[in-house]
Amino acid sequence: MRFFHSGWRIGLVVLVLVLGFTPVQAGDPIEEAITYRQSAYKMIVWHVKPMTAMVKGKTDWDADAFNHHAKALAKLSRFPINGFIPGSDFGDTRAKEEIWENWDDFQTKMNALIEQSQVLAKIAASKDQDAITQQFIKTARTCKSCHKKYREKN
Repeated sequence: MRFFHSGWRIGLVVLVLVLGFTPVQAGDPIEEAITYRQSAYKMIVWHVKPMTAMVKGKTDWDADAFNHHAKALAKLSRFPINGFIPGSDFGDTRAKEEIWENWDDFQTKMNALIEQSQVLAKIAASKDQDAITQQFIKTARTCKSCHKKYREKN
């Protein structure tokens, strides 16, 4: 037992020394912001696609799955705006410069997505397909209103 203790301590010391001397490179904050928000949007799309397919009748209706995706969307919708830092309109992005020129409007639209997503999550818990479908359409329109004005087309 004593050997294990001393071996464990030596291993810990070696680990601390190795990690302590490992250079940490800070990335470009602009590129990191773009990657952050694009990742957040990819996660959102991951959850929106199956809901869209259910609403359009392309897949079978599954109230439990819809509820899961709606809850995830309600949480994820809060993240993208954090990646819209000044200067991040340049680079590999489809964000239009107008975002920063009309920040208050953009922020209002992002907050509307958060609000509509939260309403969707609450309604999805009811499993009322008609009510869920109506709210999903409202939520999707909220997304589109921002895309039309602030996102470059493919």
